[in-house]
Amino acid sequence: MPYKHSTFLVFLFIFFNTVFAQPQSGTFTNPLLPQGADPFSFYKDGYYYYMHTAGSRLELRKTKSIADLASAEKKVIFDPPPERRGRENYGRLRSTF
Repeated sequence: MPYKHSTFLVFLFIFFNTVFAQPQSGTFTNPLLPQGADPFSFYKDGYYYYMHTAGSRLELRKTKSIADLASAEKKVIFDPPPERRGRENYGRLRSTF
């Protein structure tokens, strides 16, 4: 008999948590940077280095604290010439078919 009561209580708990749970928004906001695809970071000699793609460019940031990434020193380390932008994968795709 005690098993039936505990099962019933577990059922009530799950039911009320499901029915009365607060809906969560489906959006996540990055607290460090508003955008940046393909992130890569590492720590060396007291600095954090963070690299990501921005369109067809590669940007590198350097900071003492990862929390200050948005205001960190930023350099573009690769920017393809205008005639090559957006065509990086075309040759690879063409050679596979």
